[in-house]
Formats: sequence, C-alpha cells, structure tokens
Amino acid sequence: KLQEKNLDLIVVNDVTQPGAGFGSDTNQAKILSPSGQIKDLPLTTKEEISGAILDHVVALLKKKESSRKK
Repeated sequence: KLQEKNLDLIVVNDVTQPGAGFGSDTNQAKILSPSGQIKDLPLTTKEEISGAILDHVVALLKKKESSRKK
C-alpha cells in the first residue's frame, strides 16, 4: 500500500491490545516503510509514540534533503 500510494511511511496500531488505542493514555504502534522496514514502538505514553513518529519523519526529511544535494 505504501508504494501504491507513494507514501513515505504508515503508522499502524492494534486498538484491541490492552492499554492501547482510544480511551487510554498509552499506545503501541509500528512504523512501516516502503523498503519493508518495520520499527516497533512498544507500549508507552502517546506523547512518546508521537515523539518517535516525529523523529522518524525528521530522519526521512534529512535523508531526502541530502539525496537531493547529490
């Protein structure tokens, strides 16, 4: 689906897991990349999850920027 829609990443979570999803202060997720890389984000606060997602996006942007300069 990433390649089909030309996406740089998708973040998924299983809301059926205890302590994850709606109505909870915690969550767990996976960041999927087009290369097939999967980064597991363990059960933690939603603030930590969002920080990890932003860190991943920043790294992607830096990588794209450096490849444009070549």
